[in-house]
Amino acid sequence: MLPALEYGEKLGLARADLLEAAGLSEAFDPEVRVPSAVLLSLWAEGAKRSTDAFFGLHAGEHHVAARSVQIVGFAARQARTLGDAYAVTSEFGKVTNEASHIVFTREPKGVGRLEIGALKGMPEWPRAYNEMALAGYVCTGRRWTGQNVRPLAVEFQHAAVANVSEYERLFGVTPRFGAPINSLTFDAVTLDQPLDASDPALGEFLKQQARKQLTVDPSAQLVDRVREAVQAELAKGARASAIAKRVAMSERTLQRRLSEAGHGLKALIDDVRHQHAVKALARPSASVSEVARECGFSDAASFREAFRRWTGEVPREVKKLARQRA
Repeated sequence: MLPALEYGEKLGLARADLLEAAGLSEAFDPEVRVPSAVLLSLWAEGAKRSTDAFFGLHAGEHHVAARSVQIVGFAARQARTLGDAYAVTSEFGKVTNEASHIVFTREPKGVGRLEIGALKGMPEWPRAYNEMALAGYVCTGRRWTGQNVRPLAVEFQHAAVANVSEYERLFGVTPRFGAPINSLTFDAVTLDQPLDASDPALGEFLKQQARKQLTVDPSAQLVDRVREAVQAELAKGARASAIAKRVAMSERTLQRRLSEAGHGLKALIDDVRHQHAVKALARPSASVSEVARECGFSDAASFREAFRRWTGEVPREVKKLARQRA
């Protein structure tokens, strides 16, 4: 997401407009993982609004870095060789993008092939995302090794463009278009190039952290994200549309995914309000009406009714006890 936003801004595209086009708010943290559909929409919109016919290619060339894929990128940066770095991105592809196919293989003679694209059955990636991914792998390899990394072959899933000179400049080879999957092929000498200033011990630690992310239940992650979004929107009323926007989904998709995980949005909002109310009333200086506003209630009467339903108690009495204990 970051390379699209950063390169878009360089070309004069407003970050807020790109985020809005993808269904996200301007306040959204671009370093937080978003659903694949939202990510791909952002890249498609950037390419459509850009004056650069090679938006994805140039974003990948100049704006992809380790931080672009967070912990996976930092772990790859600490590998011993370029081939090892590509292997790390393959091992943890699902951490980078849960709907991606990232597979790195090496033949006995050392030639390696890196396949990058959408999982089987998922929509194909837009041209800009294809080009960013392949250019990013090659150009970060150049920066990390200090060598002029050039693939033996480059293949793209999207259709050919009229002028291939920009691809030839960047990759040093004419790509094949309309391929079954995006891919890069490298010789053994290139893959065995050591990475400058790498720290393999740090890399092993980062891979351990990435493995933990592979085992995290996606449903639990979603519920945690929704709770955080509800808390952020609580004082504003915790509207479903605002919560959905914060977690980068449509309301319908959010409701469906929560239902699949055994949760309901209204119940989560109610629970977050309950937990916040109990904690807020424990503050000696907070009045009942102030806590009601913090929880998103328009009046104290509605808050009192909800609090009695949650706890069987009256907020004023809870408040009185909190002051006595202070």
